[in-house]
Amino acid sequence: MNTKLYWHWTTNPQKIRMAMEEWKIPHELIPINLGKGDNKSSTYQAIHPKGSVPTLIFRRQTYWESNAALLALAQAYPEMLPPIGTTQHAEALNLLFMEACTFQQWAGVHFMQKKIYPLMGKPTNTEALLEAHQRLHSSYEVLNSKLAQNDFLLGKFSIIDCAYAPWLPYLNLAEYSNLERWLRTLRTLDSWKACGFRD
Repeated sequence: MNTKLYWHWTTNPQKIRMAMEEWKIPHELIPINLGKGDNKSSTYQAIHPKGSVPTLIFRRQTYWESNAALLALAQAYPEMLPPIGTTQHAEALNLLFMEACTFQQWAGVHFMQKKIYPLMGKPTNTEALLEAHQRLHSSYEVLNSKLAQNDFLLGKFSIIDCAYAPWLPYLNLAEYSNLERWLRTLRTLDSWKACGFRD
């Protein structure tokens, strides 16, 4: 099997896994145990220069940024995104880059504080969570608006939903009913269930 995903149950690898599960792309899942330092091995660092996860090997190319991997998959499977040149495709790119450039930074604070720190025996920093929540407000407003009349961000499920999905269980969405509904819908998908999310 040529397609390989070097994976851990954390957020960014789950984006790619969810996409491949949703579109039934055959792949080999190769666990990288971050707790045991598998990512620090010379073998793994030879394919991922930062020694983190994920890494996707797809059609003989290596992708070690999660959204780059999603775009590579969408180039091979056009049904993952609206057609290039359309307004919806432009919107898809805007949302994808918003996730990478602004949303992920502050959603990551929630993930660390609510999931990783408890596993490490560290206390939760409520001030950090509050600041992160406030920083996410503008992104929440954009997403909430997109979901006002739709189950998914572009109307139809796409890799843009995959990009955001793994962060959602750790966020405070109580003020945003459309985001809460979106998360409930995502959790009903077979692709979500197949990923074994640890939320």
